[in-house]
Amino acid sequence: WGAEDDFDNPPATTLTTLREYVDRMVPDQTQIYYTIAPSRAVAEASPYLDAFRERNTEVLFLYEPADEFVMQRLGTYAEKKIVAIESDEIADAYKKASAAASTSDAKGLTEWLKGIYANDVKDVRVSQRALSVPALIVGHESATVQRLKKLMMTPDAAASPHAIEINPASPVIKALDSARAENPDLARLVAEQVLGNAQIAAGLVDDARPMLKRLDRILEAALVKK
Repeated sequence: WGAEDDFDNPPATTLTTLREYVDRMVPDQTQIYYTIAPSRAVAEASPYLDAFRERNTEVLFLYEPADEFVMQRLGTYAEKKIVAIESDEIADAYKKASAAASTSDAKGLTEWLKGIYANDVKDVRVSQRALSVPALIVGHESATVQRLKKLMMTPDAAASPHAIEINPASPVIKALDSARAENPDLARLVAEQVLGNAQIAAGLVDDARPMLKRLDRILEAALVKK
């Protein structure tokens, strides 16, 4: 079996093997990274790639649902741990060193978001990843695993508890921090949509249509002067 990869390595249409991937790894890389997606376009749009783009680290793109189980079953290859880029287990090198300085500044916002997200996530924290989006879901099961659970109607078919990480450098998050005092109703709508967007990116949303009414209200608040 093979997989397509990313960044400055073989072309998009080239299949590769784990052996070839390991041979191309940079000296300080200790893990093999992959993501599962229905197409290359979807994989390339994933915000989980941001930290790997920043360090120009190759990521394997896998397109078949069975690949998820193959990678989990393998676990390691050539003494390198195989890790999904969505996982909490990515190496510290792919986390921003400056994140710690932002944690205290965002404490008020994270506590406020914990109240709003209480029924949806187990934790809200400042992200240590390089991000181009306002927030990211971490510690979740893949969409493939969730769909399989639903098909099998297992007792734990509900999505596993997961956390959301916010990006304090995001203009949306900065504006949200101000809006929660100045316009709490709008701030709550935006906070809920930030969570919704993160859930979509994580593959946790089967049908996004229930979000449309909320999006309309956000657009109205942004464009209609009262």
